[in-house]
Amino acid sequence: FNALRAERGHEGLAEAERAAAIDERALVAYRAGTACHPVLPYADWAGCVPALSRLGRVIVAGCRDASAARTLGFVPSHGMSSALEMAHGVAGGRARLGVLLAPPYAPLLVG
Repeated sequence: FNALRAERGHEGLAEAERAAAIDERALVAYRAGTACHPVLPYADWAGCVPALSRLGRVIVAGCRDASAARTLGFVPSHGMSSALEMAHGVAGGRARLGVLLAPPYAPLLVG
């Protein structure tokens, strides 16, 4: 999912999805059962859009890929304390926080 590292925004993400849909090598791997469908990560992301549209700012504590986080509209932070500091700053000390300890993991092929 290296398309997110370029910080191209929503248009760049849509372009990467179109390219993934016709990536012959990725499709061959999918048909051979060695990889998920190349468009699956984009479909999974699209499934999050309704929830994300209702949220305010999403701060990712302990973010390991700041470029990808920014491309997806998130705010990266180094750790929990800086994330909490940012949240309180944005909310003027009245922050309502939701914590997701582990995101849903991408499908893995085990065998």
